[in-house]
Amino acid sequence: MQAAAERVAKRIASGKSSTQQRPKRHRLSTLLDNELDEAMMRRKLEED
Repeated sequence: MQAAAERVAKRIASGKSSTQQRPKRHRLSTLLDNELDEAMMRRKLEED
């Protein structure tokens, strides 16, 4: 238990957390919606 507390203290002191090391995961539906929105915006810009 003490070893785990020491590791956590070192991680906090270094400013790195597990969330910063890994990219954030998003739901597939959210990613697809964002991609569709971006495609629509690109088409609108190309038309103008």
